[in-house]
Amino acid sequence: MKEIMFSIPYWKFALTDWEEKKKKIQVLLEQYPCIKHEGQNFLTNRRLPRGSATLFLKGCLDLFAEPLHEFTNEIKTNLEISKAFATAYDKGQEQILHNHGKSLFSAMIYVDLDPIDHSPTVYKQPFNQFDSANVCFLKLKTQEGDMIIVPSAIEHFSPVNSSSKRKTVIALDLIFAKNVGNEMKKHYD
Repeated sequence: MKEIMFSIPYWKFALTDWEEKKKKIQVLLEQYPCIKHEGQNFLTNRRLPRGSATLFLKGCLDLFAEPLHEFTNEIKTNLEISKAFATAYDKGQEQILHNHGKSLFSAMIYVDLDPIDHSPTVYKQPFNQFDSANVCFLKLKTQEGDMIIVPSAIEHFSPVNSSSKRKTVIALDLIFAKNVGNEMKKHYD
């Protein structure tokens, strides 16, 4: 008799007050813009200097504290953000298959995502199909203002943006909190 050995959860949150939050995100991204680096076919602010990276992370925590708090309550685990960064894709840009394996969970917030012209992130099933041995990929239904949280070891990619409209995603890498009073919890105290 067939039983399930593994199941892979993910969490989806629709951000409240999205239009207001999007304006604040745009201000944050003007302060810490995404740029192109050699060898990458996308734009990112991932390589910010330490002080700027900390300020960007704090800005993200202020904007996304509510769903992160809800998530940590649901999984009953204290987490903190180890890294926050934005990635943007202009026409012809993409990001190859990768994961955020040094983290426990990764959150993706869809800032600019046209429902017709853009593809959301594509996730790779971590094992082949049993009936065909084929690799399986999955696009989660998502829209602007959604936060998707997945285990960081799950490989994923962003397909080529064939639109002249920019696609923008903010990513947060989450790890076990080093102290009992972690950053996300402190935000609510």
